[in-house]
Amino acid sequence: MRLLFIIIIVGALGYLGWVYREELSGKIETVTSSESTPAPAADTSPEGVTPPIGAPPPPAATPFPKEMAPAGSFYVKERVSVEVPEGIKALNPGELVKMVYRNKDGTARVTTGKTDVTIKESMLTSDPAEIKR
Repeated sequence: MRLLFIIIIVGALGYLGWVYREELSGKIETVTSSESTPAPAADTSPEGVTPPIGAPPPPAATPFPKEMAPAGSFYVKERVSVEVPEGIKALNPGELVKMVYRNKDGTARVTTGKTDVTIKESMLTSDPAEIKR
């Protein structure tokens, strides 16, 4: 009985998937076959030709957004080692840490998930390009 129920559920899900696919492909077909938008003309202008006077300048290339650390997370700029009762704990350059809290004296408590360390805030950055390798 249980097997029959599972077969019915799988069949129903397959049917719903097929219906959805047919509906979606119909919509895509109507959008792509519409003749209201003409094909863009090929650019036949030779390279190095200046645009006519009064023509708007070509759009400036937009730079890619920088990859930054996730909110509340930072990269360690340089190696940090701290002596704790269990031994010596170290953070390597480029290691991703989460800030637990900031102190008024310019230090911050950070964690890697296993290690909690207090370091100077100046040793943290959210920009991976600033990391010393």
